[in-house]
Amino acid sequence: MFDPFAGREWRPALARRGPKPSCQLHQLAGENRLLEMVAKGEALPSILDGICRLVEEISSRSLCSILLLDANGGRLWHGAAPSLPASYTSAFDGRAIGPETGPCGRAVYFGKPVIVCDIAADPLGDDYRELALAHGLQACWSTPIFSSEGKVLGSFAVLSREPRSPTPQHEKIIAQVTHLAAVAIERKRTEQELRRSEAYLAEAQGLSLTGSFGWNVSTGEIIWSKETYCILQYDRKVKPNLNLVLDRVPAEDRALVQKIIDHATRDGTDLDFGHRLLMPDGVVKHVQVVARATKAESGAIEFVGAVMDVTEQKRAEAFVSGEKRLLEMIARGSSLASVLDALCRFGEEMSGNVLISILLVSADGKSLRHGAAPSLPKSYTEAIDGGLIGPRSGSCGTAAYRGERVIVSDIMTDPLWDQYRHLAIDHGLRACWSTPIFSTTRSVLGTFALYSREPGSPTPEQLNLIEQMTHLAAVAIERERAAEALRASEHLARGQLDALTHTLDSLAEESDPDRLLEHVLRTIVEQTGAHSVSAWERNPDGGWLELVAVIEGGRFQTRKDAVHPAARIPMLAQNHPVWSEVFRTRQYAVLEDIDQECARSRVGADPDAVWHRVMEDGLSDPALLLLKKHLQGLGVRAVLFVPLLIAGRVTGIIGVRFPQKRAFQKDEIELTQALAHQAMLAIQLMRLSEQSRQAAVVAERNRMARDIHDTL
Repeated sequence: MFDPFAGREWRPALARRGPKPSCQLHQLAGENRLLEMVAKGEALPSILDGICRLVEEISSRSLCSILLLDANGGRLWHGAAPSLPASYTSAFDGRAIGPETGPCGRAVYFGKPVIVCDIAADPLGDDYRELALAHGLQACWSTPIFSSEGKVLGSFAVLSREPRSPTPQHEKIIAQVTHLAAVAIERKRTEQELRRSEAYLAEAQGLSLTGSFGWNVSTGEIIWSKETYCILQYDRKVKPNLNLVLDRVPAEDRALVQKIIDHATRDGTDLDFGHRLLMPDGVVKHVQVVARATKAESGAIEFVGAVMDVTEQKRAEAFVSGEKRLLEMIARGSSLASVLDALCRFGEEMSGNVLISILLVSADGKSLRHGAAPSLPKSYTEAIDGGLIGPRSGSCGTAAYRGERVIVSDIMTDPLWDQYRHLAIDHGLRACWSTPIFSTTRSVLGTFALYSREPGSPTPEQLNLIEQMTHLAAVAIERERAAEALRASEHLARGQLDALTHTLDSLAEESDPDRLLEHVLRTIVEQTGAHSVSAWERNPDGGWLELVAVIEGGRFQTRKDAVHPAARIPMLAQNHPVWSEVFRTRQYAVLEDIDQECARSRVGADPDAVWHRVMEDGLSDPALLLLKKHLQGLGVRAVLFVPLLIAGRVTGIIGVRFPQKRAFQKDEIELTQALAHQAMLAIQLMRLSEQSRQAAVVAERNRMARDIHDTL
């Protein structure tokens, strides 16, 4: 007896449709671990190694490599490649980038992905091809790693030991991990710059290579160098004295600074301390003062020292510390609202005299919704919540529309603010500088805006802060959306698992292959709440669809034993634009208004898709009109058609019928597609069983003929 399952491994269709929720959960957990490593300041090689290993774990048969671009921007150096042979990685260490180098060198040179699906056939340089093939590598997909400022930092490559192309899921994973690698590389370089700055400060203190001064305590005479005048922002015609320095110290710090100076002058000890300066324009500076106390022959104490402006170093320290706190919040899974609120407060602390707002693009992409704005008046944030994106929609709506930074220096006169001018002025807002927040795929996620109560433009420091803040905001928003997608995927997976488990149980327990399709079709009816369901198969010449089986009124019928007139229709014409589009794109289709004189049908989920007239009384194919009449008699008003696929080719359709028009959610479509794959397998098994029976009959006839021949 033919066993259709013998020697075959059962692989549910769900496994071929994309990443399982467990895979997504593993990816999300791995990214959180890597963010924690970044926040804790672990070594860059360890983080890059972890990124490669994470991708290799979630993408089977992949070998990953990260190369870093040197400071001169001309050569690539090894960053990480845990699974590639050392003989391969060392051969490329320090190679120059260029238009005719390997995939990584070209990706960095052109600033865009380079996909080599078959190394043996691709017109690469012979040295790269020979080396790659010698190590058993057949494909390489290399993507540049960009900084928050759009500069190339290096490349992330996925290699394979067989020719192949990246899937959409591969592309999504690559986009996410290159973004993560950029965060790690930029943070490490910021830390390196900070350490270098600290080293410079120590050297300057030792050699007095900054602003210098001399002070005779007994006479009060002070001498400043040109650099000291610049740091304190006094005209060089002004005669220096201690009170001029103290006037620049913020009121809340003045007592402490005076105490330190008094102690040094009383005891004749050296000075080595830092303090703040509040400049006339409101800018706060940080300075480090180092001075050696000496005694003159008269016994008077004199100080000779240096003063160094360390504002940028302090800003770097504050930014690294704040960024660490934010990354830790993201890695811990803190709510998006709390992360964005903390991001705004951090930006306001770093910039001073500005109010920060984050708006998020709505689900339909047409408006901006409130994200965070802790210092703006609530009445203002509520008024702009839901504002439309457009070419003249204030700074934020216009920035989201254009996909570029919008600087409005004076809200009172700028035409972009015509719609919101009175609202802003009434709340004391005079300038707004807005920048789009981009995803890893360069779609606009929202806007990051700095408001000022005075007309003006952002400083270079503020522009740099905006770049860094939008980068962090993008990480937070995408992490939240990834978590939401995972939760939705888990919900879908539970439904799919229940349905597929049911069909698997039926297939395991059913001994009659002819009843396998019945089990799958009944599961579709149960899972979708459908009125009835039918299965159609494309005949060999591809010109018709032939009915395979139908469930109506709870009864399962095949083509050979169908009792309804419409179920006996042997063929369904498929030359209509809807069917040709389904067979070409492999998308689903919806049929509506079956109870009307003319039904209508469209392909796919695009709300702007064209509706086509079908089953029009008196004009359509008689077979179609007979089917329409039959469906009307059953009370069916809408049908969801899902393609049946074999090796990526449409070989039939499943028609899921409903008693009313309805909108189909994405998870419903995906579940029905998963079950359609099971139905296709059941149909194939039925065909194999029938072929087996026919082969057995032929074999028996041949045996009888031989027996008769031998007898005669």
